[in-house]
Amino acid sequence: MKKLFGIVVLGLFLTTNVYANSAKIFIENTDIDIVKSKLIDHHLEQGWDIYEETNNKISFSKKLEGFEGALVMTLLKGDSYPYARTIFTLSKKDNGINIYTSAEYYNSVEIHKLTEKKNIEQYQKFLNEFREKF
Repeated sequence: MKKLFGIVVLGLFLTTNVYANSAKIFIENTDIDIVKSKLIDHHLEQGWDIYEETNNKISFSKKLEGFEGALVMTLLKGDSYPYARTIFTLSKKDNGINIYTSAEYYNSVEIHKLTEKKNIEQYQKFLNEFREKF
C-alpha cells in the first residue's frame, strides 16, 4: 500500500512539474521587434485587441460572446462580460528570442489563469506553428 501511495504521489509531482504554466519556443536569428510585429499582425487579423505592450511583453484581449462567453461567465465571479487574454513574454538570448505564452479569462472582478495541460498543449502548438513563419 505504501508503494502504491508513493507511486501516486510521485506521478502527481512529475505531472505538475512537466507542465508549467506557460508554453515556450526559441526562434533563432530574429529580434524582439520582428516577433512582436508578427504577433500583432496575427492577433489583429483574428479580431484580438492589444491589451498591453512593453519592451519584452505584449498581451492581447478579446471579448468572449455567445456560448463561449456564457460558459466563462459561470466560471468567474461577478456579472460583467468575460474576456480572454493571451500574454507573450519575449526574452533575448544569444542568437534569437525565447517566447513564453500564457492565457487567462478575466472580467472586472476576477482572473482565471488557463494552466490545464490541454491549454498548455494548445499554446505550444500555436507557438510551434508561429515559429514556421520565420
